[in-house]
Amino acid sequence: MIEDEHGDVVLVSLYNIPAIELPHWRECFPVGMKLGIREPFFKRQADSTFAIRVDFPSDVIYVSKVCAWHVSR
Repeated sequence: MIEDEHGDVVLVSLYNIPAIELPHWRECFPVGMKLGIREPFFKRQADSTFAIRVDFPSDVIYVSKVCAWHVSR
C-alpha cells in the first residue's frame, strides 16, 4: 500500500514480475520511500476495493534511494 502527501492510502498491484523475484521486490518498498508510477490506472478488485495497477516493474520510478537488489538489475 502507498500513501500520498494527503494521507490517502491505496493498494498498488504490480504485474508481470517473475515469481522468483517477488521476495526482492517486497524489500524495495520501505516506509517513507518516494516513487512515481508511469501510466497508473485504478482497477476494481474482486472485493470491490480499488488499487493502482502497474503492468510492468519498469513503470515504477524511484525518487528515494532504492534497495541494492533493484539497482543491480
